[in-house]
Amino acid sequence: MTKPTKEELYEIIVKLSISQKFFAKMSEQVDDPDLGFKVCQMLEEYKSPLLYAWQKYGYGWHSDFWKEGDSMIFYDRFEISMRLNPKEIIDDMIKSWKFDSRDLQSLGNEGEKIFKGVSKVYEALKNDLK
Repeated sequence: MTKPTKEELYEIIVKLSISQKFFAKMSEQVDDPDLGFKVCQMLEEYKSPLLYAWQKYGYGWHSDFWKEGDSMIFYDRFEISMRLNPKEIIDDMIKSWKFDSRDLQSLGNEGEKIFKGVSKVYEALKNDLK
């Protein structure tokens, strides 16, 4: 698996961020903010490897996508885990992404693009660890 281009990786990070906003807004409309919070946190966790790849592939810094006040806790936790046991972490992310990304089905074709894009980045990171 080849690494994603800068443009591909940028697009998938932005789409995942937009999806987080969509789910947050949707949960407010159905009066279930806890659900929106949980889905957004889950997607933030899956965004961390994308930000890691952004920096690893020399496209910029992981912080390029953060705004003032954004939490870095998921990224920091992921980065520390990658130092300790990178292959296991990426394998676990791939497995859980396939299960958890079902929430993206509500986004239709965009959800499918996000799923494939994130999967491609994860697989590229895994191959780079060999």
